[in-house]
Amino acid sequence: MVGNRKIWKIVFAKKAEKEFAKLDQQSQKVIYKAIKTKLKKDPEKYLKSLTGDKKGFYKFRVGNYRLICYKDNQKIIILI
Repeated sequence: MVGNRKIWKIVFAKKAEKEFAKLDQQSQKVIYKAIKTKLKKDPEKYLKSLTGDKKGFYKFRVGNYRLICYKDNQKIIILI
């Protein structure tokens, strides 16, 4: 923990990593920058809870892309 902030570790699930690699380089840069500047620093502010059968999961919107995530202690796992 730095000051009052937790340090979050961001991890891509294998499937998400493969899908990310298929994106064009510009989209990858935009998503990576959003993860680094927003999600890693303050996930509580940027993650939106999903409902229904997706309860317990979160979405993180980056332009036309939506990342589906799961939080586990101080780790955020990007699933899709």
